[in-house]
Amino acid sequence: MDEPVAPFREKAFGRFPFRSRAFIKIQEGCNNFCSYCIVPYARGRERSRALDEVLADCRQAVAAGFPELVLTGVNTCAYEDDGRGLNDLVDLLCREIPGSWRLRLSSTEPSPDNFGLLETMARHPERVCRFLHLALQHGSDRILRAMNRRYTTQEYAAFAAAARRLMPDIHLGSDVIVGFPGETEADFEQSCAFIRTMQFANLHVFSYSRRAGTPAAEMSGQVPEAVKKERHRVLEALGESMAAAFRQSQLGKILPVIFETIDGRGIAHGWSDNYLAVSRPAREVELRRIVPVEYRG
Repeated sequence: MDEPVAPFREKAFGRFPFRSRAFIKIQEGCNNFCSYCIVPYARGRERSRALDEVLADCRQAVAAGFPELVLTGVNTCAYEDDGRGLNDLVDLLCREIPGSWRLRLSSTEPSPDNFGLLETMARHPERVCRFLHLALQHGSDRILRAMNRRYTTQEYAAFAAAARRLMPDIHLGSDVIVGFPGETEADFEQSCAFIRTMQFANLHVFSYSRRAGTPAAEMSGQVPEAVKKERHRVLEALGESMAAAFRQSQLGKILPVIFETIDGRGIAHGWSDNYLAVSRPAREVELRRIVPVEYRG
């Protein structure tokens, strides 16, 4: 059995433009070994940053005036320090750090083990952004198995449904790959159909590309580039329509917004907690503060 990996320390605090978001790294490495991905070979085993240092870094960021903290990592859901996981870390940050600020998770995994994280997020609506980026990668269980992903479409859908039930109006985004080796037209149509049922607020579409040293690079059934390009186009169009539907669903709602910048026309631009771009005349708002704003599209 592998020995547990000791937590690491950064011993540094970053400062960022506009003083709107502080990106706090909490984790490195990945043990998932998805068949298309080079990251586990390049970045090494999963290891987590010491919890006390993460807490201190977040305190410092809030004291320095950052209204939003973003927890980042290669696989943030793998965070663990002395038996305390991401769920515990989020709960601790929300309880221990006072002030007007909010917390955003950069990405998460749709694992059955992470339902507790959803419950923790829902317990702290004043702190945790209604946002989850759940990498799907494909909507066919056959292709998910070939990718060595650790869930089925049924499990993914159940996780997404729980997130929406616990946090209404949550922004659910995802990544998807087209043209994975062996992907047939039927697989692609099945993926499109599943993605359509998910109604993602944003969708990042990637065409599969070979990475030397990964199992997928040696798989038979490599998909022609022209086919990948067309499938990419189809899914991008679907993603745009779903994003428009999500924006439409939020019209007239009061959302907590942080305005970050002012353009040359005197218009302030910012983001809601559920990751919608919001603009207002700069004279009407205050920068780098969480303010309630009616969403107008």
